Amino acid sequence: MRRLTIPIVEEKHWSKSYTVASASLAPIFLALLWNIQYDTGIVTQEIVYFTRLASSIVFGVTAYLNTRFDEPPQKFLLLWALGGFFMSIVWFYIIANELVALLMALVHKCNR
Repeated sequence: MRRLTIPIVEEKHWSKSYTVASASLAPIFLALLWNIQYDTGIVTQEIVYFTRLASSIVFGVTAYLNTRFDEPPQKFLLLWALGGFFMSIVWFYIIANELVALLMALVHKCNR
């Protein structure tokens, strides 16, 4: 899942399929993460899913139309790098939360 949400624009590892998938799946993954973290009610969750799904379609189609199969994009490279950086931070956040939850469970188990 991590590889499918972080775009890689290096020439050595370039794949248009993975790039389009990451542009499409990252907004949906963020909506899922948001709705798991915050209990905001069903209407708000539906709005979040709808807006992320719409942005997912827009990002996926844009990535498909503006990239080539044989080389990474030359235009808007900063946006690709910022998207990858942002999704990397999101993954660090997820892993850090899981580690803290694991440590809290161990501390709770040891204090019994």
